[in-house]
Amino acid sequence: LKLAKKDGAPLTYANVLITGGSGPVGQALVELALREGAKVYATAHKMHEEHLTKLGAKWFSTKPKKWLPSLEGKMDVVIDSLCV
Repeated sequence: LKLAKKDGAPLTYANVLITGGSGPVGQALVELALREGAKVYATAHKMHEEHLTKLGAKWFSTKPKKWLPSLEGKMDVVIDSLCV
């Protein structure tokens, strides 16, 4: 996340998309981005939706065709923890 910050500024209100939000790295990124005040969107399998939502992230399917049209061009930071 440090590299995503412009001039070290916090990610407050930034739209952050994290692919693989339920994996160990993805989940850590979700929590760190939320602590920074970002609006976090995370992709994961359906079975992880409730957990990610409870953390404060907006869940999206692992299939980009389902969410890419609605998010395209709207993210300030995209972190791909799955190499999608």
